[in-house]
Amino acid sequence: MHIGGQPLLSRATITSSRLLTAFAFGIILTKFYEVEPETIAVFGAEFKTANLSAPIMWVIFFMSIGHLINWYGDYATFRVWNSAEVFPPGNNEWNTSTMLSNIESILKSIRRLTGTEEENEQLAELRQEVEKLRKEVKYLNNLEKFVLYGWYLVVPLGLAFIAFYTLSADIK
Repeated sequence: MHIGGQPLLSRATITSSRLLTAFAFGIILTKFYEVEPETIAVFGAEFKTANLSAPIMWVIFFMSIGHLINWYGDYATFRVWNSAEVFPPGNNEWNTSTMLSNIESILKSIRRLTGTEEENEQLAELRQEVEKLRKEVKYLNNLEKFVLYGWYLVVPLGLAFIAFYTLSADIK
């Protein structure tokens, strides 16, 4: 997803999210459907799968830390370039907070204007269009937040936590 020509998330964050999500979800499904074998052969050596739970938990832990580092870097960048302080109104840079404040000031100006009956009809149509634009920008702002906080933070870390918890049952 791009906002104002800037990617919302870096390639590193997207990649770490996909890896963590796939790895954790695979473990959850394996445990839920009990499809794991009793033993597994690695380089000719036989291991009980229950004995591999602790090392897998370490892998999940470090994958989660790596993802959090990537995500926080993107979050910090997003906060900076999506703030009205960095790009005050009148600047050509686009961000949702500046756009929303500009739309609000346009609506206030339209409400103050009065004129002939024909001009009032045109102002009413303009007001409807600007209000529609405000709703669309608010929707985009909510979508940005869902992608940033929900899909790339809560989902991967939530699945990692669930996988970590299911693996902890194997440790004695």
